[in-house]
Amino acid sequence: MCKQKLFVIVTAVVGVVALFLPFVSFMGISANAFSMDSIYSYVLIAGFAIPIVLVFLGSPAAALNKISAIGIIVCALAVLTILILNMVNLLQYELGLGVLGIGFWLALIAGFALPVVAFMFKNK
Repeated sequence: MCKQKLFVIVTAVVGVVALFLPFVSFMGISANAFSMDSIYSYVLIAGFAIPIVLVFLGSPAAALNKISAIGIIVCALAVLTILILNMVNLLQYELGLGVLGIGFWLALIAGFALPVVAFMFKNK
C-alpha cells in the first residue's frame, strides 16, 4: 500500500479512537463525544470514517487522486469546525468549569493532520 494512503488510514483511525476517549470533564464527570446527544457526534465519526473509505477506492499501490484528496479535506474541515465550536461553547458558556479531555485533543490533532498527510506523502 502507498505510504500516503497508510498515513491517512492511521490518522483517521486515531481520530475515531479519540471519539471514544474522555472528551470533556465537568466537575469530575467525564463524557466522550457520543455523550453529547447531538448530530455532531455522528458527523465527527463520519468525518473520520469517510477518509478511510476514500482510501480504499482505487488501486492500493497508487496515490490518492484529487477527488479523494478534496473529500478528505472537506471531512477534516467539518471535523475541525465542530471541534472548535464545541471548544468555544465550553469555554464561553460553562464558565471555565469544564476541562477538555485527551479525546478532544487527539481528535483535534487528527483533524489537523488529515489534510497534511493527504498531500505530504505522495509517490513521486
